[in-house]
Amino acid sequence: MMETRMRTRRRWRYILLTLLSVVLLGVLATFMLSTLYRQYRTTQQELTGAQCILHLQDVAILVQGMRGLRLIQNHAQGDQIDASLHELSAQLLTEVGRLEPRVYPDLNCLRPEQVEQVRHYARSQLAPDRGASIDEATRLVSALHDLMQDAAYTSGLVLDLQPGSYFLANLLALRLPALIESVGRLRGQAAALVAADTWSKEDSRQMPSRMEGVRIALDQVEMELRAFTAVLPSMAKRLDDIRDEVRRNLTGFLGVTGRVERDKLAGGDALTLFDQGSQAIGSVRILHGLVQEELDRLLQARINALRGQITAAWLAMLGLLAAVLYLHTSFYRRERRLMERLELMATTDVLTGAGNRTRFEEDFTRYLMEADRYDRPLSIVMLDIDHFKRINDRYGHAVGDSVLRQVAKVVETQIRSADALYRWGGEEFCVLSPETMLEGARESAERIRIAVAGADFGAVAEVTVSLGVAQWQAGELADALLRRVDGAMYAAKQAGRNRVELAPPFDPD
Repeated sequence: MMETRMRTRRRWRYILLTLLSVVLLGVLATFMLSTLYRQYRTTQQELTGAQCILHLQDVAILVQGMRGLRLIQNHAQGDQIDASLHELSAQLLTEVGRLEPRVYPDLNCLRPEQVEQVRHYARSQLAPDRGASIDEATRLVSALHDLMQDAAYTSGLVLDLQPGSYFLANLLALRLPALIESVGRLRGQAAALVAADTWSKEDSRQMPSRMEGVRIALDQVEMELRAFTAVLPSMAKRLDDIRDEVRRNLTGFLGVTGRVERDKLAGGDALTLFDQGSQAIGSVRILHGLVQEELDRLLQARINALRGQITAAWLAMLGLLAAVLYLHTSFYRRERRLMERLELMATTDVLTGAGNRTRFEEDFTRYLMEADRYDRPLSIVMLDIDHFKRINDRYGHAVGDSVLRQVAKVVETQIRSADALYRWGGEEFCVLSPETMLEGARESAERIRIAVAGADFGAVAEVTVSLGVAQWQAGELADALLRRVDGAMYAAKQAGRNRVELAPPFDPD
């Protein structure tokens, strides 16, 4: 019973220790993985936001172009203007067809009604009466601008200020649309004024300030481009070429608008001026596309790196878990082997290898309980080496110990695997024989007696044993059974030794 309790306690201690280690490891791994996953989701949202802003910018540029052509149309008519409006309207419908909230599920700022508003405006431009007004286009551009700002903030593009090329690309991707918008407003208004061939005081006052705003925005973009190319020298050549083209087109466009007031260009040149502004916008858009590609690449690189870190974290967690389980299993096995050795030392006679008195009492109690509960037979054989004191006195204790070991080996060869041999004390041994009747135990005792008498004990010429045999009877206590078998053994000694005696029946009285 004590042994079973010890094993149960060891098993529960191992289980609790393992669970505690796994829980602590799980908490640490969950924290690490959740941090990496949040970073991954943030970067994924930034990439989505950058792509959505670029898409919205394309839509806004088309609406601005249509607004500029409507401004020109208010002062001049022509098939070329109608054809340009029709072409831009078709492009706008195509772009709006790709601008769906389901494409950007992480950006809840993009709502279906806003997309439908842009689609309705594009369709109105294709209608024969062209019912959409310039004010509606202006409001739509403003709404698109607000959407771009919302997308930037929702995706974290303007909040995650990281050093290096990513931040610069991020800054440029937000700065260039503002430059495009400024050029677009100036393009449409300047072309409309050229078409009208009239200037108000308000127009004269606003035009230079807006031109200066475009120049300042261009200077800021160029300054940021220089910093960007310093961080990414691999893009320096492409960015320098496009920057020169942007500067050349914008300078030419600003030169034309600067001469508007002085030279009063004819209304027929309005579309030429509009095209000049469109070329400047196209150059900026190419630059914007390059920067956007680089921003997408940097964001995608961050996503891939975070995916790698998440995978590495999973592998590390699994490795740590395997290591913990291995260490605990090794510890448990080592402890189990140690406990088995200690148990063996505590329940085994060191000299003979037979079970000791402690082991006998544990097994005897268990066998008696089983015999009483299930009404099974149980027999016991007790034997004593004859004249063992003489052997010790004549040959010494070393030879006496050898005789004890040899007798134990001989007995082990004569009993069943179900039987168990114990050293009772000194030169006395006991054999417990479960599921064995008295006659079977007597036969086993007789085999033991004959085998010992015929064994070779070296220097000792003759070694014999006296044996007593008894079978447990219902209602008999352990002490009573031991007294009966002990009495039978001494009866064998008194009858001349080297013999087997049966114990008398149990007398309850």
